Amino acid sequence: MAVFDKLLELAEIDGKLVTLKRRIEAGPKEVELQQQHCDAVKAARSEVQEACMRCASQIDMLGLDVKSLESETRELDQKIGIVKNSKEYKIITERIKDVKKSIGDNEQRELELMDELDGLKKTLDEKNSQLETEEFKLEEVKNANALDAKEIKAQQIALVKQRKAKIAEVIAQDQEAMELYNKALTRGRGHAVAELKNSACQRCYRKVSPSVENQVIAHTVLDKIVCPSCGRLLYIAQED
Repeated sequence: MAVFDKLLELAEIDGKLVTLKRRIEAGPKEVELQQQHCDAVKAARSEVQEACMRCASQIDMLGLDVKSLESETRELDQKIGIVKNSKEYKIITERIKDVKKSIGDNEQRELELMDELDGLKKTLDEKNSQLETEEFKLEEVKNANALDAKEIKAQQIALVKQRKAKIAEVIAQDQEAMELYNKALTRGRGHAVAELKNSACQRCYRKVSPSVENQVIAHTVLDKIVCPSCGRLLYIAQED
C-alpha cells in the first residue's frame, strides 16, 4: 500500500517532534533539580553558620565569666591580707579555691569550644566551596538549556514544514488514510504506528490475532491493521 509508506514517513516526523517536546519539558526539570541541589547546600551551610555563631557566643560568654572570676580572685587576695580571724580566713580561702576551679573549668571548656569552632569553620569552608560548585553547575545547566531551546525551536520549525508537506501528499492520495492516521496518532499519544514483531505490537507489547497479523502481512486494507489494544497502525519492518 503506497500511501502507508508516506504514513510511515509522517510517523517518523511526528516521532521526532515528540522527542523534541520531551527535551523541552526536560529542560526546566533539569534546572529545577540543580536548583534543589543548590538550595540543599545553602541550607546545610546555614546550619553550620548558626553552629559557628552559637559556638563563638559561648566562647565569648566563658571569656567574660573568666574575667569576672579573675577580678573576684584579685579582690579576695586583697581581703585575705586584712582578715581578723581564722573563720574569715577559711571562708575566703575556700572561695578563692572555688573561683580558681571555676576559672580552670571555664578555660578548659573554652579550649574545647575553640577546637569545635575550628572544625566548624573548616566545614563551613567546604560548604562554601560546594555551593560555589553547585551554583556554577546551575548556570551551566541554564545556559545549556537556553541554547538547546533555540536549537530545538529551529528543528521544530523545520519538522513542522516537512509534516505539512507530507500531510498534503497523503491527503492528495487518500483522504481516509489521513483521517485514520490522525485517530491512531491521538490514541498513540504522538506515535501513530507501531512495529509488529513476533506477533506482538512493539508499543504496547500485546499479542495480536493471526487474522490481524495476516492483514498486516498482506498490507491491503489500512483499517484492518490497527492494534486492537493501543489503536496504532501496525507494520512489519522490511528486514522481517
